[in-house]
Amino acid sequence: MTPRKHLAAVLAATGIFSLSLATVPVHAATVDVLSFSSGGLNCSSFFCSASVPFGGGNLVAATPSGYQGIGFNSVMVHNYSSGNPAGPASFSVSNLPAHSSLNLSFLLAIIDSWDGSTAAGGSLPPDVFNITVDGVSIFAHTYDNFLASDQSAPTANQMSFGSNLGFNPGWNDSAYDFTGSNALLNIPHNANTLTVEFFASGAGWQGGAADGGDESFGLDWVLISINTANDVPEPGSLALLGIGLAGLVARGRREKR
Repeated sequence: MTPRKHLAAVLAATGIFSLSLATVPVHAATVDVLSFSSGGLNCSSFFCSASVPFGGGNLVAATPSGYQGIGFNSVMVHNYSSGNPAGPASFSVSNLPAHSSLNLSFLLAIIDSWDGSTAAGGSLPPDVFNITVDGVSIFAHTYDNFLASDQSAPTANQMSFGSNLGFNPGWNDSAYDFTGSNALLNIPHNANTLTVEFFASGAGWQGGAADGGDESFGLDWVLISINTANDVPEPGSLALLGIGLAGLVARGRREKR
């Protein structure tokens, strides 16, 4: 039985959530490693754990209709923790098979008053979204919900900008698509354990009640896979398993626009 079929059988047996696996071509040497929901964890033959050590934050939030309208599920992982750096949403897996790299794919919600890099884009910069793999930074960029040119993050994968998508009515929101060709691919990694952390930082960060509570981020359709030395994934055919976030069912892969 292939790893994907085995995983589907395990999930079906638990009754924790339902999913349909991707029907796109699959590299035989690309291995799904992580599945997360609020109801439990199932990871094929691997041992998985998940933690969200938020300070003033939350793990789950109902997704407003504005975000649902552009492709987010009805619930998302929502982090509005405080501090600099703020508490992360983190996912860990151990007992991984031999591999040379990993791939990350997700939708990112940039919620409320993100101030970008300088005062040109908001009153309290900078506001930085970070991703680390085993403590090593693989993504650290500012985002700005007032002035896109004041952020260091790329905008080619922007799904929405300059409109309120339903959290705090006083601020605009934005969204970014890190799936398909926009996924973070071939990140060097060969350890048999893995921890991925998503968190905010910056002197201007205002997450949680202690920091004013008008900045946060959300994650949905988070997908993680590893590649063996002979496997180079194509953006359109990543063999990734959805981390069904917040509520929560690992649902079938989102239909691409």
